[in-house]
Amino acid sequence: MHISIHEEELAKQELEYTLPLQINITNNNTSSDRILAAAEVLVNAASMEADSMTQQQLSSNLESLKRSLDSNLNTMCETMKTSNDNLYAQINTVNKNLTSLNIEVSSLKMISAQQASDLANHHKLLTLELVHHNKLRTLEWAFKNADFISFRYYRIGDCDTQHKSSDFIRAVIFSFREGKGHYFDTNAYFSYSDNNDGPGHYESEPNDAYKKEWKDKIANDIHRLIGKKPRVAKNTIYFE
Repeated sequence: MHISIHEEELAKQELEYTLPLQINITNNNTSSDRILAAAEVLVNAASMEADSMTQQQLSSNLESLKRSLDSNLNTMCETMKTSNDNLYAQINTVNKNLTSLNIEVSSLKMISAQQASDLANHHKLLTLELVHHNKLRTLEWAFKNADFISFRYYRIGDCDTQHKSSDFIRAVIFSFREGKGHYFDTNAYFSYSDNNDGPGHYESEPNDAYKKEWKDKIANDIHRLIGKKPRVAKNTIYFE
């Protein structure tokens, strides 16, 4: 129930008016009731005034709390937005760095692969050079020492001359040095003497066995000189 200021003033005046009556007329029940009613009005008015002040204070406190919460919420939102922006920026930076790193790794792989290929090719070339160098040394030694295992043979149409196998072997070795093969002499042949210690007599028409014997002896002696068996293909002999 709402009590106006005017009604409150009237109640106070009535109470001031009735208090002397209470002292002088103690047996008047109507006056007592009026006093009690006036007092009750004052109490209610004071209580309602206090409640009004409390509600105003509560409203003020709630409004202040709301403003504080709004401010804190705005601050939190701004902080989160800034943090998210920073996080996205860091993620983008990391992604760019990873992309750059992947490019560098790919480039390094290509360089490593190329270097490995170059190294393998270089090693292959060195190996080939070493093999060729050893081949030349072997052929040089064979060329110088061909006379130590030389034998004599005849050629068709040349009955007065005994030829030395070392001369023909040196010609073969020279072709080997050039990376080529060398033709066998199809007119050469070898026939044993009666005591098997040299070529026999001259044959104007030697049989194929004599020619084959000469070819086999030439190939075997070259094998002994160079340390490997040469390759024979029909009438041509090769280093390998």
